Amino acid sequence: MTTNVPKIEFTDTGLSIPQQAQVLSGVQADINEAFGGNLSQNLETPQGQLASSMAAIVGDANNQLAQLSNNFDPQYSTGVWQDALAKIYFLTRKTATYSYAYCDILGMSGVTVPAGFLVKDESGYLWALESDTAIPVSGTVSALFTCTTSGAVVALSGAISSVYSALDGVDRVSNPNDAVVGQNTETREEFEFRRQNSVAKNSYGTTYAVYSEVFNLSGVSDVFVYDNKTGNEITYGATNYMMDAHSLYVAAVGGDDEAIAKAILLKAGNGASYMGNTSVLVYDETFENLKPEYTIKFQRPSVLQTHWDIRVEESADLPADFAVKIANAIVNAFSGVNRPRIGSHIHAMKFVPTIIEAVDGLHLISVQVGKSSLTLGASVVAGIDEVPAVSFSNINVQVV
Repeated sequence: MTTNVPKIEFTDTGLSIPQQAQVLSGVQADINEAFGGNLSQNLETPQGQLASSMAAIVGDANNQLAQLSNNFDPQYSTGVWQDALAKIYFLTRKTATYSYAYCDILGMSGVTVPAGFLVKDESGYLWALESDTAIPVSGTVSALFTCTTSGAVVALSGAISSVYSALDGVDRVSNPNDAVVGQNTETREEFEFRRQNSVAKNSYGTTYAVYSEVFNLSGVSDVFVYDNKTGNEITYGATNYMMDAHSLYVAAVGGDDEAIAKAILLKAGNGASYMGNTSVLVYDETFENLKPEYTIKFQRPSVLQTHWDIRVEESADLPADFAVKIANAIVNAFSGVNRPRIGSHIHAMKFVPTIIEAVDGLHLISVQVGKSSLTLGASVVAGIDEVPAVSFSNINVQVV
């Protein structure tokens, strides 16, 4: 049996799929031949409607095959196909993690606050106490609370301040420091970014090998690695971070302290000193007896809260919630694959397309960013010991 419908071609440059108009012409020719010829080609006729439906079915099947073909390319693969390709690199997609914060519980001495005790932040998110905690004689105790909602939930200092369910003997709760932000389930783009940066995962003794190994750990959302190969102390980055001679610096956001320290020891080896504000004692597991012990240091970067000023032209076409949409667009940009990372240079102009796309008919006048509302300008540079962040309260939108 023959057909006039053009076929899909597998070429050296990929899949070649016929245009929908070509498919329709082929189906019309088949129907015309089947009924002896001289049929009207008008698509409003019964045979025209039949041809249109059959061409749509063929076109959809072709498109599905093209999508399946693209899933064999790491740059375009999605879902389980992307997961399968990543397994070649011994990678698995990271699931969502939970934000956590240490909060001060103030109350009556001797009262035990049970695990699961709930408090609420200013945005309405609930945070649960991890373990039973007794209030000492001082009347104040610091305890770990974990957000009950997974993902990148931000809680700045003082934001967790409401007791959700009253408990006799507990007066108030507050977080003196910003919460450690969790991460959303790794998106297609983020997973591909990590795969591209994992090619050195199976190597040893290089900064890239350390970077790949630490970035692959569960819960780790950002990594920065640098080594001072000189025999002198140096300063590096926007904050002039001091590094010892022949030292290795690793900064990581999220993840388990011990797992990060072990990854550094495994990939970096010995001989260099380690820099950072976090110290972990780890053992070389390659020895069965008298395992050598090492104190590994790495950096838990501080949060660099960026401040934004956006000026827009007054217009009757502006929706009532334009300021909220702009703020949401900027906050979302800080959680995507192209988000500002440790030590990055944040250019305000790069956020212009994001802002314009957020509001139809918006006439944008200016965008400025700074480390405070008093130091706004064209850009901000984060130090190698800082991870950029943004909160709604630091985004000022004005109509001029």
